[in-house]
Amino acid sequence: MPVVGVPLGRLRALLGREIAPEELLRVLGHLGCDVEGYTQLERVRCPGCGAIHERTASEEVPPCCDQCGGALRGQGEELAPLEVVRMELLAVRPDMFDPGGLARALRGYLGLERGAPRYALAEPLLEVRVDPSVGDPRSYRPEIACAVMEGMTLDEEALKIVMKLQEN
Repeated sequence: MPVVGVPLGRLRALLGREIAPEELLRVLGHLGCDVEGYTQLERVRCPGCGAIHERTASEEVPPCCDQCGGALRGQGEELAPLEVVRMELLAVRPDMFDPGGLARALRGYLGLERGAPRYALAEPLLEVRVDPSVGDPRSYRPEIACAVMEGMTLDEEALKIVMKLQEN
C-alpha cells in the first residue's frame, strides 16, 4: 500500500482543535492506520511552470521538473518545509486518504462530532450522457456519481491535496 504524507497544519485546522503529537499517533493507531511517524518535506517551486516538488530531507532535488521539463536543481525557489504525518493508506478506508476525510474520522472518534455530515443538495440541473459508441456503460462501470461544486476557492495546497487524493 502507498505511504502518504498528510499535512499536519491543514489536518489540525480541519480538526478544529489542537492535538498533541503523541495523542494523534495513538488515535490514528486506534483507527487502524499504520503510521510511520512525523517528517518534514522539503519543497521547491519550478521557475518555469510553478509546480511544487516535495521530497524528504534524504532525497535530492530532481534535476528537472516532471511537469514541464525545465531545470529545477539550483534554479527552483525553495519554499518553507511542510510538516506531515506519514502513514500507509488503508484500502478499506478511502475516506481517510486526505486531510478532510481524516479530520472527519478523527472528529468522530474523539467525540467532537456525531453522525455523518449533511450537505445541502439541489435538484440536478445537468445530466450525464454516455455516447452510444462506447457501448453499454453498465457492463464496465455500473455506477457513477458526479457533482458540481460552486462558490469554492482552492488554494495551491488544497488543489495539490485533491490531485493526490485522485491519484491514490
